[in-house]
Amino acid sequence: MATKAIPESSAPRQRRVEGSPLSESRSLRLWKGIRREVRTLFPIWLFFFLSFSLLRLTQTSVLEEYKIHTFPPSQVLVGSLLIAKIFLVADKLRFVNHFEDRPVLVSALWKSWIYVGLTLLLEYAEDLFDLRHLGFAKANDEMAVRLSTLRFWLLQVWLVLLLSGFIVSREFVRKMGRERFREVFLGT
Repeated sequence: MATKAIPESSAPRQRRVEGSPLSESRSLRLWKGIRREVRTLFPIWLFFFLSFSLLRLTQTSVLEEYKIHTFPPSQVLVGSLLIAKIFLVADKLRFVNHFEDRPVLVSALWKSWIYVGLTLLLEYAEDLFDLRHLGFAKANDEMAVRLSTLRFWLLQVWLVLLLSGFIVSREFVRKMGRERFREVFLGT
């Protein structure tokens, strides 16, 4: 007696039921991915959030005497998150790690230029987006005016110094290893 082959379309499908091994493995992988992303993002975000907060506090205290308003506190949070995300995205690019085998200074300088360039590009795009109601040509003209102010360039100098300091410390940790760096830096 010959058996008929059941067409695939009429064969019962395996359903993903909540609590099944398929859904648990996917949710577990998703949760592990989120935890890894947060663990990587948090130290970068915390450093820049504290740095930008101190910079804003200094800027506000100086400029308030002259009744000049500074950027709102929400921009400190958003800016630090954007910088942290730039680090995560740029670290995935192949050319960023081009000088990994070189001394810390060479690798840190290379990465500093890349991160500063990406940050300036993002800052420019963000300002253009804020000025989109003016049209592209007028928004570019407004950006040219902003680029010529001393305030803009002082903030950029601070950004370069903060980025460079952070990158140098990060490269030392990478070269030495976390355990050795913790031992040398904290004595534990």
